[in-house]
Amino acid sequence: MSNASRSRFYSNAKNPITQQFYLHLFVPHAYYACMKKNISLFASASLIMFSLTGCLGAIIGGVGSVGQAAVEERSIGTNIDDRTISAAINRYFMQSEVPGVFKDVQIRVHEGRVLLLGKTNNQQIAMEAVRLAWLAGGVREVMNEIQIGSETTGLWDYSKDNVIESQIETRLIATKGIHSSNYTVEVVNGVAYLLGVAQDAKERHNAAYIASVTRGVNKVVSYVRLKNDPIRLNATGKMSGEQPAPPAPPAY
Repeated sequence: MSNASRSRFYSNAKNPITQQFYLHLFVPHAYYACMKKNISLFASASLIMFSLTGCLGAIIGGVGSVGQAAVEERSIGTNIDDRTISAAINRYFMQSEVPGVFKDVQIRVHEGRVLLLGKTNNQQIAMEAVRLAWLAGGVREVMNEIQIGSETTGLWDYSKDNVIESQIETRLIATKGIHSSNYTVEVVNGVAYLLGVAQDAKERHNAAYIASVTRGVNKVVSYVRLKNDPIRLNATGKMSGEQPAPPAPPAY
């Protein structure tokens, strides 16, 4: 992944937040990881069903933000495609002969861009995850952010990451000028990852800044693209609608 595909990193969190405790602190580590992945799969299937029955618009409209209407840049069709890609990759992970891929790696998809997250002590797991992600139809880009380390992520670490993630999402929703419905936020070991679409460079900067000043965040990695980015418009088939018509050829 080139430096141009990423936005600026932000660090040095300052603002305090109230830590919370979750029941899953008492769930064994391996079971919790699988449970989280299964919930994600169930949510994907549910969203596809709601979309096909025409309920997605009501859901999106019902998820309001403070002082602003929710604006979803992804079409219903693209949203379904992303969920389908995620489900396909999860299926490949479950069928993989490399132990730990399904348990250790999380998947987030936005407009065909696949973000792989998680932490493992096995480099082979990360390599297998990238390989399998490219097998799914409709994948345009795979961003490997799987952390490799000797220390495994414990239940307390999971809990802290979830608290930080919730705080960032809440702040994005409450901030004027940020269309929070276009952002996906994930936190792994204090590193906040942002994926989605911003209306302009200012919004993208503000979203990353909000994440960076949330207590517990050590670094922010932004994969947020601008709404009118030519690469995005071309990939999503919106180029013709956003660009002016070419001039007519001269008459002879």
